[in-house]
Amino acid sequence: DSIVPAALIPSPFTLFCFPPALVNRRDLIYNKSAPSRAQTVIDRDAARQKRALIAKKDISMSREKRDIQNFIKRIQPSIRYFYRAAYAVTADRQMAEYVLGSALVDSYLRGTAPAGNLGFRDSILAVIREKALAQLKTEPGENEWDGLLTQPQSGDRLAELVLREPLETQRMIVLRYGCALTIREIGTLMSLDPGQVQDTLSRSRLHMERILNYEQLPSHPFDKLAMRAVRRLMNHEAADQIDVSYLLHNFETELSGRHRRRRVVLKTVRWLLITLFALICAAILWLIAVLMEM
Repeated sequence: DSIVPAALIPSPFTLFCFPPALVNRRDLIYNKSAPSRAQTVIDRDAARQKRALIAKKDISMSREKRDIQNFIKRIQPSIRYFYRAAYAVTADRQMAEYVLGSALVDSYLRGTAPAGNLGFRDSILAVIREKALAQLKTEPGENEWDGLLTQPQSGDRLAELVLREPLETQRMIVLRYGCALTIREIGTLMSLDPGQVQDTLSRSRLHMERILNYEQLPSHPFDKLAMRAVRRLMNHEAADQIDVSYLLHNFETELSGRHRRRRVVLKTVRWLLITLFALICAAILWLIAVLMEM
């Protein structure tokens, strides 16, 4: 057997003060490879923060998905109207689909559409009009408008009269009453003098008013009646119907990973104005009370 040097043999005092179990435990505590208590707490907090971040991201994604679905529900009843508005401006079906998709994405990301259905539709129409006119400046369309290709609802006499007009006059009526374009914008789109556009619309209006009056049907206010009739025609099913499901699928795909702008600043300004108005009312009431006491 090998002889152990006496210097390496622990004394009874060392064994009493530092038993082997304690020595092993202390080696474990001061071993650099073993995690310390502080490091364990840091790792636990980091894992907790990571889980909270993932949960917050999931909540944000679910909220965004819910917002997209709500937006789709609101635009779906008017999707045909929006498409025919884009087509009436561009006179190009392929460009109209592109303009419509781009306008819907832009309208959603802006997040500034009014709450009412009428204001919501008009706000999207304004974006479609803006996108279509801008697109025509860079890429002129075919300029061959085929008409509405639809049939009016039963009893909609004014819509029937609109469809009886020549194709060029029909497009003027759609652009004026369906898309809310000005006379000058219509003339620019159709390469006509604004005066010629005005004369054509005026003659068409007088003709339709005369027929409505003869048949003892409402003819005033004509602009409002014409706007309603034209927009009903534009939203009616017809042979030029686009694939709505495909369009909405592209809309959702385009929005994947993108977030709409929250109206935090607008809400803050609104609450500040409400608070200021309340303070002014309180000051007025206080001043009235002081004057009455005098």
